[in-house]
Amino acid sequence: ATIESELWSALTKACLIFPPGEDIDQIDFNYKELDYSKCGRTDKGVSAFGQVIGLRLRSSKPLPKTAAQLEEEARKKAEALQEKQKQQQQDGQGDVSMQDAAVEQQQQQQQQPSPPPAPKPWDPIKDELPYCKTLNRLLPPDIRILAWCPSTPEGFSARFSCTERQYRYYFTQPAFAPAPEGITPPKGPSQPRKKKDAAPPPPPRPKVGYLDIDAMRAAAKKFEGLHDFRNFCKVDGGKQLTNFMRRMFEADIVEVDDV
Repeated sequence: ATIESELWSALTKACLIFPPGEDIDQIDFNYKELDYSKCGRTDKGVSAFGQVIGLRLRSSKPLPKTAAQLEEEARKKAEALQEKQKQQQQDGQGDVSMQDAAVEQQQQQQQQPSPPPAPKPWDPIKDELPYCKTLNRLLPPDIRILAWCPSTPEGFSARFSCTERQYRYYFTQPAFAPAPEGITPPKGPSQPRKKKDAAPPPPPRPKVGYLDIDAMRAAAKKFEGLHDFRNFCKVDGGKQLTNFMRRMFEADIVEVDDV
């Protein structure tokens, strides 16, 4: 199973999306009404944290009323007011004269009905469906929805609107099981004896199996800045890419506690 397949299953079970066709188990994020986009793609066999997607979901926001609906509401209110006035006129015929009833009816017709109370403003956060809570109940424990955005800019794309990305790679220390104690790696060819005024010898190399953190940190710093990375990727001729310049803001090697 992939993250997209689990997400599709949760979205359809929660009735947050309504894919066309009868087979809703058939994963298809490409239908037009969904407006699906994703960011955080990784190489094959590599997982990613903090991926971003964009799509349209079912909402609890009330739809704006059409002109026909507003006219129908106004007509019903006018009919209700006329019926009320007619009933009041019939109830008062035995107590007042015809002249007084006519005056009262005229006054009631001139009196404007009080405007209805203004509708409560809709809050896009408090009044919206609890998307994170709903989906996290249906997703596996290792896939979580952390946040959502109520209103994105016009033409937003999770992929093409992305301005920067952050990558973290984890290495073990040592990189592989070191040689057992008492077994030393074979020595290289003998070196000629150096003069007294020669440069000091380089620092000792780490033991077999251990990473040279200082050398890795120095190499990582050389990636910072604007560089041409065409020789670091496999060029896909179908994409017609012409710009291989990328700016790397920070590159570093940081030791972390055991995880």
